[in-house]
Amino acid sequence: MKKTRYKLLFRLVFVPLIFVSCTEVEPNLTTAINNNIADAAFNHINSVADTELGYFENQYYINEPNSFLIEEHDTCPSITLSFSSDSSYIDSLWIDYGDEGYEWKERTKTGGILITQNGKRNEIGTITKVELINFTIDYYSISGTQNIERSEVEINSGNWIGTDHVQVIEAVIKNIHQTNEFIWNSDRIRQGNVENGELVVCIEGNMNGINTKGFEYAITTRTPLKYKLSCPRIVSGVLNVYDESGVNSQTIDYGDGICDFKATVANEYDTFEITLW
Repeated sequence: MKKTRYKLLFRLVFVPLIFVSCTEVEPNLTTAINNNIADAAFNHINSVADTELGYFENQYYINEPNSFLIEEHDTCPSITLSFSSDSSYIDSLWIDYGDEGYEWKERTKTGGILITQNGKRNEIGTITKVELINFTIDYYSISGTQNIERSEVEINSGNWIGTDHVQVIEAVIKNIHQTNEFIWNSDRIRQGNVENGELVVCIEGNMNGINTKGFEYAITTRTPLKYKLSCPRIVSGVLNVYDESGVNSQTIDYGDGICDFKATVANEYDTFEITLW
């Protein structure tokens, strides 16, 4: 009888010890996955604002004609605009995707985007405000405000370069098929350029918020993120990730410029692969 009790006690103590040891090295990938969704969504939203403001500024001779913008302009949603009192710039642009939604750049959007600004999009000092109204992109509902301030414009070797200070304030993002949501704030510099005839965007700065598991997090840029016009996902760049879940700090590596669905999350113990949205 004593022998049986001893074996039972040993098993009850030994199993939890193994479990605790494993959880110390298994990473919580929630923050990395949440951040990827937010980054992709707001990069897309930023592209919508740039494309449609640029297109209509060209149409009304506020800026020089640009065949690139004519090709990129989304002809599906209902778009309403208004001008400043002296008609020198577009001061508001309302894009209505309706309840059924429209696809553009491999993303389907419903609801509306309200864009307001205090000058021409490409003028230094112009602040463009983007508000999301009952807005969804694919299967994520998103609320919040994006502020875009044009800080620099230059021509380099015949290529136009625009630099913006971009802030996202209290964005709330939720998968419409799930119950948990997460909060995402961003304060970064975004620079557009043309490389080998293709538009690319480099982004660096800081992000923070609360992930879908309720943990606060902070993210910094190790090497700038890069987007290409031809790809809806990040193609390169490295981020440092810290959160309150008790796991060790992580890095997210988005690769070497190839448009794919993979990124690598690493901590001091191991590396793991996540699928990009």
